[in-house]
Amino acid sequence: MILVAGIYRSASTWMYNCIRVILEEKYSVYGCFIDNYDKERKEQKHVVKIIKYDEVLAINAEQVFTSYRNYEDIIASMKRRREVNKDERFANEARWENLNNYLINLLMWQSHSDYIMLYTTLEKHPFDVIGRIAQKLGVAVNVKRIKRKLDNLQIPKEGFNPVTLYHAGHRTNNNNV
Repeated sequence: MILVAGIYRSASTWMYNCIRVILEEKYSVYGCFIDNYDKERKEQKHVVKIIKYDEVLAINAEQVFTSYRNYEDIIASMKRRREVNKDERFANEARWENLNNYLINLLMWQSHSDYIMLYTTLEKHPFDVIGRIAQKLGVAVNVKRIKRKLDNLQIPKEGFNPVTLYHAGHRTNNNNV
């Protein structure tokens, strides 16, 4: 199992999709949120997105990837998302006490991480980030083709996409991350 463990609003879903799309160049891939994970699936690679730290999963994962974003930017993004998506689950998302829990989880995940993606690096150098992730996965790819595939993933206008894990209002900026 490859874990994508990122703090909210840090492009962890983008990273999840990047890993999924890169691996699909070489393997059959199953991806999901941890709550939906079925370890009996027969695909060669399992990519699982998680936020809350789990030591057993961290220790037993094939690889762990994490993402990080400046907390002031996370708060601003959370507020923008609440304006776009009125889902009650996001109502308390931008409260500082919640963010502190996210940061604690992130620090714990980072101690196991094979790669830590900084949001600002992704914004400025997406091709480099894709290349580094592919290298960590041991998969040779055409970075430009992977970037095109990621850019073409659609954010649903309503609901949730169980393949990409994107939901309505997922992206709140124009950076496509």
